[in-house]
Order: sequence, then structure tokens, then C-alpha cells
Amino acid sequence: MTGYIIYKDKEYAFEYQKNIINIYAKNITEIYDNFQEQFDNNEKESIYVLNGYVYPNLNMVEFVFISGITNILGEHKVDMKIEYRDINKKEFNQIKFISNVIDAIYGIDHYVNKRKKETNGKQTIVLKSYKGSDSKTYKFKFNQMDTKLQFQTKRIWSRNTNAMLSRTTYLDCKFSSDINYKNLYEFINVIYNFLSFIIYSKNVKFKSILLYNSNEYIGNVECYRDSIQEEVKIEDIKRYLKIEYIEKYIGKLLNKIANNEIYLRNLPYNFRYLDGKEILMTTAGFEYVFKKVYKEIKHRDKTIKMRNDLKTRLEEIKENITVTREKNMIDYMIKNYLDDDDIKAKIIEVNKKMYKIPEKIVRELLKINNRTDKFNNVCEQVRVIRNKYAHGDLNVEMKNKNRNAIIGVIMLERIIYLMQLKEIGIEDEKIYNEVLNDIFCMRID
Repeated sequence: MTGYIIYKDKEYAFEYQKNIINIYAKNITEIYDNFQEQFDNNEKESIYVLNGYVYPNLNMVEFVFISGITNILGEHKVDMKIEYRDINKKEFNQIKFISNVIDAIYGIDHYVNKRKKETNGKQTIVLKSYKGSDSKTYKFKFNQMDTKLQFQTKRIWSRNTNAMLSRTTYLDCKFSSDINYKNLYEFINVIYNFLSFIIYSKNVKFKSILLYNSNEYIGNVECYRDSIQEEVKIEDIKRYLKIEYIEKYIGKLLNKIANNEIYLRNLPYNFRYLDGKEILMTTAGFEYVFKKVYKEIKHRDKTIKMRNDLKTRLEEIKENITVTREKNMIDYMIKNYLDDDDIKAKIIEVNKKMYKIPEKIVRELLKINNRTDKFNNVCEQVRVIRNKYAHGDLNVEMKNKNRNAIIGVIMLERIIYLMQLKEIGIEDEKIYNEVLNDIFCMRID
């Protein structure tokens, strides 16, 4: 895409591809003026939106920079590109998303009223009405705006006998007022995170994001995210959280995602690479969600008394020590071993609360990797690895007695997901008998 941009009454040429825009001055005078302006202006003005006109028809397009840029010339990363059908109509209060993920999770069964097998081997399918195929309307708050979300269906009939009927599902979102660029960018991320949570994968990409004003088409937007290069194919989306399982909780889930109350770093891409940073973030995520769901581990009175006695003795010893390093060591022991339970104890506690699902996940992962180990040993390896990384030991090797720590970390990723389903209100029976199978191909014994 090529064209020109007008900025401060001056014309600049641009070339645009994917999310990178290169902006050039048309003559040497503009180059000099630009650098002179940058030199003279100590407080550089940030540019957030540039209006471009695309050759050959000079259709208007907006390039949006969420964090702003301070120099018009050169190469810049674009956060959003918006194309309008009519440059005089730019307000919008409705967004429609199209994606293979949306088509997969709101599948063909939502179109079908009933099926009937004929004696000749053929099958008769009776479709629902157009409106009858749409989902319920889910309501939630986004940045103080009342927001409605609905899965809407579209059918296209054809004379092609191989594919007489094709379908598309939109995720239709309506707002109580017009939204600005910042809200648009944030909302696209909310929907991305919502769909990622549903399919337990970050491999979500949108085919189209369409902008409307009260059902009148306004334009389309492209929003760029790191890491996702190609959209996952519908046939590859085989494991996802069924809409009927969470239908009552979709509004609550969207509210929590919009308010950053759902931990999402545990969701994987199609590829797996767990380095020290990811291990630390996963273990921290587990402890964060544990506190929200279970608060703390309830100990017996005898255990509490023993901890308090040890704490008192250590405090007495600390009073008679003058070496700062030794005092810090005592503080560390009290904080990490007496005031709070370590991560191993929390994993074992969740194992008790969740009908030994963590243990079952570990057992399955060990079996897939042709390994054997005890659940407690794997929990201990997670504790050791987590502590080593947390205290700057970056030379940890995942072998010998720590070789199954990665299996424990993957188990934590899955447990974080299940705990958050429990937090939004989904019943244990549904989580352990349905979701566990649909997402992780496992059933409770």
C-alpha cells in the first residue's frame, strides 16, 4: 500500500506493509525542516494518529500509534490501521469480529434444529430460523460502558452441489456510546483474550474486524499483535470450552478479563518453549490464582503452634546477632517457611481440593514422555527450580533429579486454567467430567 500523508500542512509519501509504515519527505527542504523542528523542540509532541490517502483512488486510511511517535519520518510500527467507507462518517458504537476460532466454537450444531437419517443412507437436516441460530445476548461493563455481545450467524446459499450452504459466525459487540481509538484497541485485546481462554491457546487471529454505527457499516480495522503470524485452521481447533458450559458465566468472564482479573500467561501457543522467565511467571500465576480461589492452607492447631514456636525462637536468635547477612537469612526463613506456605505445599493442597486432578495430569504427562516419578517428587522439583530462578541462579539444568520439573510447570498451567473456571462459578462436576476431557483429553477416574 502506497500513498501520501498530510502532517502540519506538509505532504509526505508513505509505503505500508503489514504493520510497518515507512514515511518519506518529498524534498530536501522538508527533511531539513523536520530535523530542525526536532532539534528546536525539547518537549517532542507525540503523534498518535496519521491520516493517509491511498493510491490510486485516494481512499482515506488512519494509522494509529497507541504509544505515540515523535518523528514523522522513518519506519514506525503501526498498532491499528482503520479504513473508512466514508471519511465523513467515522463514529462507531458496534464491532463485528470474524475468525476461524469463532466459527469453530460456535459450530454447525447451533444452526441445526434436527437431523433425520433416511433408509437410503441419506440424512435430512432441518435448520433453525435465521434468528434462532443466534446466541443469547451477554452483557458486561467495558470501561464504564454497557456492552452487549452475541454470536450471530450468516448463511450463504449456492447452486454448487458440493457446498450448497456455507456459513459464517460473527461475534457482534454493541456499546452504549461511541468508542475512541484507545478503547477500540483495548477492546480488541479483550476479545482476543476471551477467545484464547475459550480454546486454551494464544493462536487466535481475526480474519476481519468490522466497524458499525447502529448496524450501518462504517469501515474495518486491522490490529496487530506480536507472535501470531497465521490464523489457526478451523479443522485444527478440536479442543475448546463449549459455549453451553459457560453460557451463564460469559458476562462475568468478560468482566474479569476486561479488568485484568484473569491470569492468561499460562495459555500456550502451538509451540512450547519454557525458559526461566516463563517458569517464574507460571509459578507466580499459580500462587496468585491460589490466593483468589483458596485464600490459604488451613493447618491443624498443632502445626500452627509449632510454626509460632519456631518463629519466636528465630526472633530471639536474631536479637543476639550483629551480622546483617545472618539477620537477613533469618528474615528470609520466617517469611518463606513460617509466614507463608511454599509452592509445593500449595500444589499438594490443590491436589486434595481438586480430587487429585493435578496428580492425574502429572501421571499422564510422565506416561507420554516415557518417564516415571512420584507426584510429591515432581512438586519438590518445581519448588527447587522456582526458588533457584527466583534467586538469580540461571544455570539450572533440567536433568537428573530436576528433569521432571517442566512436567510440573505444564501441570501448573493447566491447573491455573481449571481454578479460574471454578472461580467464575462453573460447577466442579462440569469442570472435572466435561471440561477436563474437552480441553485436555482426560477424564477423572
